[in-house]
Amino acid sequence: RYTGHYPLTPAFALDVFVRNGQLFLQATQQAALPLYAESATDFFLKAVDAQIIFTVDEAGRATGLSLVQGGQRTTAQRSGDAAAR
Repeated sequence: RYTGHYPLTPAFALDVFVRNGQLFLQATQQAALPLYAESATDFFLKAVDAQIIFTVDEAGRATGLSLVQGGQRTTAQRSGDAAAR
């Protein structure tokens, strides 16, 4: 329900996908990093100090996300499915 492609800018996006039962986040031209749940919609990364907060519809499917890092909050709308990994 969270997997997808989330463009933050025309040149930089976040892809969320599942690998071996684990949710991952991969930013443009960066390594894929595992996401860890804090709640049903809030996740964090251990490799970098950042949080991902998903916005969901009434069915629980992600419609967008917020990246919280370095005191900044950047939002993106889901624009499709992430490529298979």
